[in-house]
Amino acid sequence: MGIDTIETNFKSLQQDVINLRNHWNINYTLKCLAALALAVTGAVMIIFIGGTFVPTGIGLMILGGFCFFRQIRDCQQAARTAELANQGIRRLSQEQAY
Repeated sequence: MGIDTIETNFKSLQQDVINLRNHWNINYTLKCLAALALAVTGAVMIIFIGGTFVPTGIGLMILGGFCFFRQIRDCQQAARTAELANQGIRRLSQEQAY
């Protein structure tokens, strides 16, 4: 393998990491919005409908909040993973330069 091939492979790998990070951002944003919609639905059930729907509304709010904070945590882990991949790519490219 020549230097050009190795450099092309590194650039391709860097682009893959960027694409994966963009996919994660879109994916986690949609999941967070869905979790918030679940919590808002629960709040609407409690405030506007009331009665026998109050326990269901409370359950939806708890479930929505749990899902929302879980997605935030997963998004942070995905960002850390992408950053570690970038560091590995940089380290390998520096080693190849020598």
